Amino acid sequence: MSNNIAEADEEIFIESRFEHSHTLSELDTIKIRGVKQEIKQLVAPMIANKVKPGKIDKILKNYASKGIIKENDLPSATQIADLKRNERRKKTFIRTEGEFHELIKKLDSDQRNEFEAIIIGYNLIPDDFCLVISSKQLLNNVSRQALSPGPRSLCLDGTYKLTVLGYPLIVVGTQDHNHKFRLIGVALSRHERTEDYKFVLECIQSAVKSFFDYDWKVDFSMSDGSKAIHHAVQSVFGSHIHGMCSVHFWRNIEKKIVSFIKIEDRPIIREDIKFMENLHSQ
Repeated sequence: MSNNIAEADEEIFIESRFEHSHTLSELDTIKIRGVKQEIKQLVAPMIANKVKPGKIDKILKNYASKGIIKENDLPSATQIADLKRNERRKKTFIRTEGEFHELIKKLDSDQRNEFEAIIIGYNLIPDDFCLVISSKQLLNNVSRQALSPGPRSLCLDGTYKLTVLGYPLIVVGTQDHNHKFRLIGVALSRHERTEDYKFVLECIQSAVKSFFDYDWKVDFSMSDGSKAIHHAVQSVFGSHIHGMCSVHFWRNIEKKIVSFIKIEDRPIIREDIKFMENLHSQ
């Protein structure tokens, strides 16, 4: 069995044919399932003039009847209401670059205990915006994990479910030998590219060195099938094993099982996949 253990720098993951993209060029080729950009441009002035969603819906349907827009592109009433709500939220949450500088200056000048949030890195260029946040207590999870049995692990991914402006929130953590997740830090980023993940990891690595004089090393990283994440971790930490997150894997598997497999055959398929999941060999 020892001959089947993955070598350093070898990837262990299972990809769906419909893997989500992490590069700007690939994102342009993906079919947009939400409201199209040209529709948003038509709706934006109406929202700014406080036109009600029901009235916007009638106006858009009138445009469709005249051939100005395609009928298939018409948003639902719920989508129109969501657009209006998101515009209202943006006015509340968007901050200017100057305000970010003032916030960072204030946080840098305050006396902060080990549990309070600190900004450990930032890039305020609009198209490359990234704000990396942690605390001394969370950063200490890096050195704690290194003292526990097993490989020095890293878990990271981006989520869009916790933000208002559609920016991915990058979550970075590790796990102990009981597989309990330990948060290290989070970052609000404009994109999910290799350079974005690399920037976040380098900021955390620098902060760990500054606070604890510890050189952060990683033996094993775990994420989804993102090449951007794998390349970023490889660039910062060098040779390592990259593992596929089983949660992402099972989510995709369940979508396929429910769509294509007969009900009576589904338990057998799940058992077979669980067996394969425990194998060391690809």
